[in-house]
Amino acid sequence: MMQTQPKIVTRPSPFDLDDDATYQRWRDAKLKDYPQELGDLVVEIDDPRTLGEHEHAALLARCRKANMALYAGKTGDDPDPDIPLSLARRFGLVHINRNWLADETGLTSLTVREEGIRQHYIPYIYRGRLESGMGLVSNNVLHDRAAFSDDATHKRHYYRARYFDRLAGTDMAHDL
Repeated sequence: MMQTQPKIVTRPSPFDLDDDATYQRWRDAKLKDYPQELGDLVVEIDDPRTLGEHEHAALLARCRKANMALYAGKTGDDPDPDIPLSLARRFGLVHINRNWLADETGLTSLTVREEGIRQHYIPYIYRGRLESGMGLVSNNVLHDRAAFSDDATHKRHYYRARYFDRLAGTDMAHDL
């Protein structure tokens, strides 16, 4: 019995240097209704550990359009590592990049440390400073490093999780 191979259907790539028309269509679609200010990327959510369908859809729409979304959750200064891990799972991220400063969950804590190897590691935040309960969802956003301020009454703690996966639903098929 002869088996037939499945047909592989490829879409034109907007990054094919020999196909300017496809690039122009992709670019026009990306720039249409593009966020004009940082606030356009913010989605208010209840608890990132139990993201609702509408919250997920709003974050995903911003990630598809601008490759990033900011969320403002009601978890305040709760340091529960399941917050970023649950959010990551909801977006189909499973292959975490366990860097040498990550803990057993694969998260890297960005905090000011007085001693140990992490005392030489300078925590950073995105310009515009995230407030308690806020976070960033993205596919490898280009960024700069800005000052990290900490004082006796306001100890900041950020988790960074890097994955080898793309956010589910943000591939090129959704752009064309």
